[in-house]
Amino acid sequence: MRTRGALLRLGVAGLLAWTVAGLSASGPGWTETATMQERRAWPAAAESGGKLYVFGGNLYILDQQYVNTYTNTVEEYDPATGAWTSVSQMPHSLRSETAVTVDGTIYIMGGHDGSSTYNDVWAFDPVTVSWLPKAPMPIPRFQHAAVVVHGLVYLIGGASGPGSEPVARVDVYDPVTDSWTTEADPMPEPRWSLAAAAVGSRIVVAAGQSPFLGQYSSRTDDFDVDTHAWTSREPLPATVTGLTMVAVNGLVYAIGGIYDPGVTQFAGTYVFDPAANHWADGPEPIRRRVFAASAVVDDGIYAIGGMVASDFPSWPDTTNTVERLAVAVPDTTPPVISEVRADPSVLWRPNHKLLPVHVGVVASDDSGQPPSCAISRVTVQDEGRVDPSDWQIVGPFSVLLRAERAGGGSGRTYFVIVRCEDAVGNGAESLAQVVVPHSRGK
Repeated sequence: MRTRGALLRLGVAGLLAWTVAGLSASGPGWTETATMQERRAWPAAAESGGKLYVFGGNLYILDQQYVNTYTNTVEEYDPATGAWTSVSQMPHSLRSETAVTVDGTIYIMGGHDGSSTYNDVWAFDPVTVSWLPKAPMPIPRFQHAAVVVHGLVYLIGGASGPGSEPVARVDVYDPVTDSWTTEADPMPEPRWSLAAAAVGSRIVVAAGQSPFLGQYSSRTDDFDVDTHAWTSREPLPATVTGLTMVAVNGLVYAIGGIYDPGVTQFAGTYVFDPAANHWADGPEPIRRRVFAASAVVDDGIYAIGGMVASDFPSWPDTTNTVERLAVAVPDTTPPVISEVRADPSVLWRPNHKLLPVHVGVVASDDSGQPPSCAISRVTVQDEGRVDPSDWQIVGPFSVLLRAERAGGGSGRTYFVIVRCEDAVGNGAESLAQVVVPHSRGK
């Protein structure tokens, strides 16, 4: 985490271009972290406030014996201390639910408790450690995928219960209005036990199983939330189900899973580059696992719980182990513009002349380096005719504005808009107003 610093005051010019290189799959590899207090297969996990939260799951196999007990416990992992803490309990004991974070709140959706499949949605506040019920999903679902794009939660695939056929539908939850809509175009193929991750405005969906307890899949598609269109992408190098995925630096990491039933091994890590439409082998994990959860916290990808073994179907044990893959997480925080002021802020008298106006800016950035700021554009509000020649940007912080307004109106207002960008192109805008009043003193 970085602390905020580096104020920019009055007179930093020029805008920096943004280039972000894709993250290579090579690196130091996976490392062991502290183990959870409970063993969990099919848990859900999410990040909030720089901490990792793990929800539910079940103890499926213990010491090669079938147990299949479910849990409702919530554990928190603090990377600063390297310790797991039990912090809460879910309203239900669940496995195969999903967890996503929007504005610090973690939303738990769906899941199965051994006898019933739920359409419940619960909002968990890690700060107050409290739960609130939200609008239920349109249908009960488990072993589905969920991602957040533009503040909306996209719920994809899954099944309505053991023995039920998987679905292809995509339901969208808006946390602001606490309401659901359904995308008109479903997935090209219904799947459950699939995985998804968001890169920009596109959702990459991979692998899974269709029909129920049927063929494993290597299929990869992406869904553009802006155009509402699906595109087929290069398939995974192997047919896999029971995997988990996250996206970092424009790359998608597929972690674990079971290979096709005819192949007696678990999957490792695959890395998908959407720009190149190509999958590649990723760093080999310490333990290959299936039915695990994953999340990104600061500069690390975490693979959490699941079941681990060297072969299948010799039943593996449910695990509480957690591994971390270090990645370089890009800075996505825009600068903060705390003040924009114009001098003068009133043009009088309206003599139709272009008059100089200087703009002062106070801005800061998390990186510790001053952001680069400049006037980006000018807009005008006037009841009369406005001509583009009424303003001219003549410098990073200088503009000429015409002292003019409609004779019968209430006056003219110029909005001088300033944009500030950090070294990687994260941008923010603010404005100062300059008024040409209808009459003096107004």
